[in-house]
Amino acid sequence: MVSNNPIVNLLRGVKRRLSSALAARRMRRGIRQIFPGSQGGDRWVVCDVGANVGQTALQLRRVLRGIASPKIHCFEPFADNYAALQANTSRHRCIRTHRLGMAADTGTMTVSLSPESQWHSIANQNAWRGREEVSETIDLTTLDAFAASEGIERIAILKTDTEGYDLEVLRGGRSLLEAGRIDLVICEVGFNPEDRQHTYFPAVFALLLGYGYRLYRLEDQMVYRSAAWCDVPSVGYANAWFVAPAKAHG
Repeated sequence: MVSNNPIVNLLRGVKRRLSSALAARRMRRGIRQIFPGSQGGDRWVVCDVGANVGQTALQLRRVLRGIASPKIHCFEPFADNYAALQANTSRHRCIRTHRLGMAADTGTMTVSLSPESQWHSIANQNAWRGREEVSETIDLTTLDAFAASEGIERIAILKTDTEGYDLEVLRGGRSLLEAGRIDLVICEVGFNPEDRQHTYFPAVFALLLGYGYRLYRLEDQMVYRSAAWCDVPSVGYANAWFVAPAKAHG
């Protein structure tokens, strides 16, 4: 909420910038631990699934400076978000945008839209029932199909934040995960089974553990109250980092 007091607004802006800088520093430190030998010349493929308006892609571009030379593929299926994504990233040659959703299978889907664009979700359709007049038909592909079509042998970082659809995204990358060809998975997860807007952490953990991936850490934990889980303060969601078997043991 914007205050009428310019000093309050100034202090809030400073706080946001400091928080963003600290998050970027933690991310950079974590990536260096997982990829200790990278010196800046390595060409990495990075996939940002559920890219929204490009905030994570732009952060990764800054964080990876001096670590790798990335090609960042951004996937965002919804028209309003995609237009903003293009506008925000078009001047950066290392970022390529795709108006696509990621799923377990290729195809199309008609999706009812949230009143707020950042909450558009393939998974959480029950929340937007009654808004069928506000819908989009989106194209879906899979991680495996996209990698094959682009000739991508390895993905250094996969970030997925799809408001509850992340298990399907990961299932669409079965071949890549089985071969350990995604080095680092960063997945937004929830910790309350009643929460349909975030993918339940135990399910993501079990799926990736089945491919030999190990949990590296939890970042960006958000604690809040919800009537859905007894109105007690609880970790609502966070970003879970998982490393591939070779990285986990190396």
